[in-house]
Amino acid sequence: MKIRFKNREQAALSHFFKDEHKVVIKQMTLQGYYTYTLLMKT
Repeated sequence: MKIRFKNREQAALSHFFKDEHKVVIKQMTLQGYYTYTLLMKT
């Protein structure tokens, strides 16, 4: 699974420069939100 950031400016500030990132883990929190663990190559 891959994800894309909607706000590219905010993603760049967080050092996410690629258009897509590969998701390793997707978890649902108790509040109903999802958290993602991304695979990042340096």
